[in-house]
This record gives sequence, C-alpha cells and structure tokens, in this order.
Amino acid sequence: MRLPAGRQAGLHRFLIQTESGYRYVEIMLEVVEAIANAIDGLVVIMLVLGMLLSFARALQSLLARQRLTGTVRQLRVDLGQVLLLSLEVLIVSDILHSIVKRTLEEVGILAVVVIIRIALSYFLDREIEHLQAERDHLV
Repeated sequence: MRLPAGRQAGLHRFLIQTESGYRYVEIMLEVVEAIANAIDGLVVIMLVLGMLLSFARALQSLLARQRLTGTVRQLRVDLGQVLLLSLEVLIVSDILHSIVKRTLEEVGILAVVVIIRIALSYFLDREIEHLQAERDHLV
C-alpha cells in the first residue's frame, strides 16, 4: 500500500485507501481521540468534585462531634472510592487511546499503564473493603 506524501508512519500505515481516499478513517480516529480526551477531562472533574465532597462530609462529621478516628476512616473510604472510580474510567480512556495510537511502542506503553491501573484498582478496592469493615466494627 502506498501512502500519500507527508503521511506519518504508525497510525497512517493502517489506513486502507478507498474510492474517497483516507479522510473517513482519519475523521473517525480524530473523533475517537476527542472522546478519549473528553473522558480524561471528566476524570479530572470527578477527582476534584469527589475530593471536595469527601472533605465536606468529613467536616460535617467533625462538626457533629463524631469520633476523629471514625471520621478519618470514612474520609479514607470516600477518597478511595473516588480514586477507584476514576481509575476505572481512565482504563476506558486508555482503551480508546489505544485505538488511535497504533505503533507497537505506543500500544505497549498503554498496556503497561492499563495493567498498573488495574492492579491499583484491585488493591485499592481491597483497602476500601478493609476500612469499611473496620468502620462497621467500631459502630
């Protein structure tokens, strides 16, 4: 397959020339990349809002004169749940980015990032369950 002059190696080597040229595939890849970037932005908003809500809940508990240890455990659970949800949404974003980034090196890097995020999610979920069990035991 011969590519038009000026095309980059990597992404464009997977394009198939049709009667209308390469444009439709390029548009689709740009849309997928835009969606993945929007999801990345959504994760930032989720993290900031989740953190603010978690601290507001902890402050409310402290003002209600609840025990400090219980409040701290609840804060850790709340923040952990926000992080866990964010990591899971970022995995979706990584999968979409892998559709666009098709060189072996880029896909390999994304695969490592996804594996790390899955491991973090697993251990964070276990920690949250442990904290919730401790909190329930104290109540």
